[in-house]
Parts: sequence; structure tokens; C-alpha cells
Amino acid sequence: MRLIKLLAILIFVLAPASSEGVVILVHGTWSRALPWYKQGGGFFSEVTTEAAKTGQHVASFEWSGLNNHIARVRGARDLACKILEYPFNEEVTLIGHSHGGNLINLTTIFLYNPLAHMKSEEEQKEFFHGLAKKLLNISSPILQKAATPIEQLIVDVMREACETVHEAYAKLTGEKIQPKTKRNKTIKAITDVAIEKIGSAADSFVQTITMLFPLSNLVIEHELMDAVERENAQSSQSAENLPAPIPTEEKENPNSNQTQKKIKSVFLLGTPVDSRDYHPDMNVAQHVFALYSKHDIIQPVIGLYDRVYPEHERITNMQVFVEQKNGKQQQPGHLGLHRSFIGTHILSIPKIITGKFGSLENNHNLQIKFFEGTDKAPEITNPN
Repeated sequence: MRLIKLLAILIFVLAPASSEGVVILVHGTWSRALPWYKQGGGFFSEVTTEAAKTGQHVASFEWSGLNNHIARVRGARDLACKILEYPFNEEVTLIGHSHGGNLINLTTIFLYNPLAHMKSEEEQKEFFHGLAKKLLNISSPILQKAATPIEQLIVDVMREACETVHEAYAKLTGEKIQPKTKRNKTIKAITDVAIEKIGSAADSFVQTITMLFPLSNLVIEHELMDAVERENAQSSQSAENLPAPIPTEEKENPNSNQTQKKIKSVFLLGTPVDSRDYHPDMNVAQHVFALYSKHDIIQPVIGLYDRVYPEHERITNMQVFVEQKNGKQQQPGHLGLHRSFIGTHILSIPKIITGKFGSLENNHNLQIKFFEGTDKAPEITNPN
């Protein structure tokens, strides 16, 4: 009997916990070594306790922490891939401090699935045609910083594949630059094959581009063969040589919005606001809460960034105040935005706002007061 009880306990302990969702914590620039977002850290522990009440689990995400755009793009790509490893319908909440918040914003861009919102094959053709042009226009050994996050993602995929489309073309023909007529034909071929082979198999920009690059190399090689070689090589370049479609759960309707991965809530803590390069994609993020303090001298980076986001019905800027144990009120500094008592209540912010104002939407500028050293819930007010 004791053995049966022991086995039952072991099965309970070792069995994977069921989860209603995941909360992922992301550190900021030069902050990889800080403990707050890791297991055992104060903020992590408090969020874990609160998340467990609704069946969620907490994970930490590490990136290089380097202070440049490319590092954030690469971190965002890795975070997007991590999120796509979870079941498609699992709720995801993201919490990022400082530029970790901008990494999260880029992640929402990479998770956007344009194919899910297209109603016709003509729209798909236009989309893939644009990507094919980018593939042939961008030369990764020369380009150090792309104009957009998507272009930087293409550059990084090229680098990882060890050769650009230009290099693949040069290898096959000895020509450094593709003639315009051949280039246009290749763009059309990539577009046609992408629609056929990728179609709705990708769930996001990051998957589409990762699948498109090796596919493009095969298309270019295919286009350069003469008719006899092409016929003989048909079997060796069948679908099994193309990138394998990435399985997803809801694929009955390739143009359905159900194929768009959503992020339930995004919490940004002292994130430098740049609405041009780092605005969250609100097709992906269901609601964004941007917590900031006017005593945080790091967030604006000597005036290069803003503190608050432009008005959007699903973005809530929240000025943070803290009532200390001695009863005095202050606004925290940059690192003070991920103190443990903020972690205790951060997941309850949507519920408090809804309870007080009746809806999450159209609450653009609010103030929130946390209480240090007590279990008292934060007070949220509208200063207007």
C-alpha cells in the first residue's frame, strides 16, 4: 500500500502541469544578469504566485541585451519562435522592462500573419511578390541595418542560410548581378511557388520568411535550368525538398482570422517609446499597458524617446506612483518599475480597470498607485 501511495505521489509531482496560459518576462538592455525576471527573482516569484491562481505558468526570456536595433530584432525573432512553440490557442501575456518592451513590440510585428487577413489569391500574390523583390534587393553582407524589422528579419535568415539569393545566383551563373528580365521572371516564379507551397502553412511573418528563403533558392536554381535538366530534376525538387509546412491547429479556412496568433496582454515597464520603429502591432496585441514614471530619467534617453504612446483604443498609458511604508508617495526610478510588489498586482490591472471604468478600451491615460509592504490592491484613477 505504501508503495502505491509513493507511486501516486511521484506521478503527481512529475506529471507536466496543465496550463491555462503563459506569462513571459523579458529583461531590458544590459540587464541579462539581473535576477528580477528569472526563477527565484522577487518579481518572477510574485507574478508566479498570482498567475497560478488562474492556472497560468511563468517563463523568463533571455536575449543578448545589447543596445542596438539589430540585437532587438534578433531577440524578437527568437521570442516569436518561442511563442509559436506553445499551443496555438494558449493565452500569452508578455511583460518587458525598458528595451525588453521594444523587443516585445517587435515580436508582435513578427507574429502578425498577413495571410490570415487576405480575402483573395490576388492579395496573396501581391504580398509574396513584395517579399520576393525584397529577397532579390537586399544583399546581407553589405547591409548592416535594414530599414524595417521585416527587412532585418530577411537579412538574418539570409545570414543563417550562409548565402544570399545574390550569392546563390552568382554561383549558378557566374554573374554578380541578375539581369532585369531574368530578375522579373524569378520574382514571378518565387511568387507563384510561394502561394502553392507556403499558402496558409505559415502562421506569422517569422515563419513565412523562414520558409520563403530556402524556397527562393530552389526557385532560382529551377529557373536557371534548361528544359531538359528541369524535367530530369523534377523529382529531386519535389515538395519534400522544400521547407516543411509548420503544423497549426486551425487551417480549414486559410484566409480566416482564426489563424492569427494573439497576445492577450502586453505590459511595458519604462519602455522607451518610439512609435515609428517600435510600435506594437495591434492586430496581434489585444491590449497594451505602458507603465511609466516621470522620475525615470532613463526611459526617454535624453529626449530621444517618448514616455507615452499615441492614442489608441487598446493602449493604456499608466503613470506609476508608489505609496511607501512610511506613507509618503513617490514615483519610482527605472529599476523601481520591476520591484516585487508591482509584480504582485500587475496581472490584476485589466480586471481593476474593467471593474472601475466598465471596459478596458478607450482608457488612454490613467494613473496607478501601488502600496509598498501591503497586500492592498493598486488604486487606478483617470486624471482627466
